[in-house]
Amino acid sequence: MRLKKARIRRYRSIVDSGDFNVEEMKTILVGPNEAGKSALLQALQQLNAPPGIPGFHPLRDYPRSLYTTDIVRGKAAPNEITVVEAEFGLEEKERAQLADAFKDCTLTAGRTLGNTSWYRLNGGPSDPQYGDIRTALDHLAGFAASQAAAGDDGGAPPPHLTLTSITDHWTETTLLDANSAEALDAWLAPIAALISEDHPEEKTLLEDIKKVISRVGQRQKLTDALSSQIPIFILFLFFQRLLIEASPMAASRPKAVAPDRCEVSALRCLRLEQPAQ
Repeated sequence: MRLKKARIRRYRSIVDSGDFNVEEMKTILVGPNEAGKSALLQALQQLNAPPGIPGFHPLRDYPRSLYTTDIVRGKAAPNEITVVEAEFGLEEKERAQLADAFKDCTLTAGRTLGNTSWYRLNGGPSDPQYGDIRTALDHLAGFAASQAAAGDDGGAPPPHLTLTSITDHWTETTLLDANSAEALDAWLAPIAALISEDHPEEKTLLEDIKKVISRVGQRQKLTDALSSQIPIFILFLFFQRLLIEASPMAASRPKAVAPDRCEVSALRCLRLEQPAQ
């Protein structure tokens, strides 16, 4: 997975970095001392830091000007404050493993001040809702009722009533979950046995409903799988000596430079490594 863009909020000297894009090969941060370059990289590392790297600490990491108002007075809980979030794009090898409908998806990951993580899948088919299949279910309930009326139903409750017992509290936007999918599958089983080649409309509706039910939990499974592939953020710190008063002529005449004419500069590098599979 490739880091595409990120945003840091309420971390040390950074109140809000705003969204910033990350180039595919390398991105260089340039700014004066105390501008927040190191803080930004440290916050990014928390998205998936190597073992042994301390997490966020409210007293140490939250902006001092906001700490009393937000944290001490309980205006915001650490687990509700997203400090760093980033969007990751999929590499070709990862897209090759996905269904066509999800190949162009991206994953947004966030890390809170309380050191909890959250993930969001962007793009792809939405989670199925009751409204996607309500009309088809009602049609099949009516069909099953007509079939039962034509024969001996053995005293079984009418299909439309048993369907109501499942969907009674659902609305058009109710998301289907594993429990509702299981209940609908059980309800459809005896109705499927009534459908033959003489019922092409009902057969098509049954297939459509099953396709929708098969999507239940699909987005969450994909989100879980992709979140485990987020790169590990490894932060390096290099030191180098820089000539205080450099000039083209001085650079053309290499010679030993007195220590008092140099200053030590720190260079931080954040490298992303793919986790072991």
